[in-house]
Amino acid sequence: MLRIFGQGIRRLRPVEKYISLSTRDLDPGNYRITRFVENFDRLDSIQNDPWSRRHALPVHRGGLLGWIIERSEPVILHDLDLRDDPVLGDRLAKES
Repeated sequence: MLRIFGQGIRRLRPVEKYISLSTRDLDPGNYRITRFVENFDRLDSIQNDPWSRRHALPVHRGGLLGWIIERSEPVILHDLDLRDDPVLGDRLAKES
């Protein structure tokens, strides 16, 4: 499913990075980052199953992802500066 999603989204618009998260079995406002892909062209080749180790993934709260979860609707964001984000930090910052 992830491979098909990746192929479809790349046809719609260029994507630099990909994050998936889950709120399954967590208190409201909490989430786990289940995938973080920095090279979207390699999305098709990802084989790992984050659900097999989900309890080992850290639980987060707040930051941009927490804000998006609270909204409960899709959001498209452009030109983000996330250096001060408590969860993502510089992971999504544009490279100079």
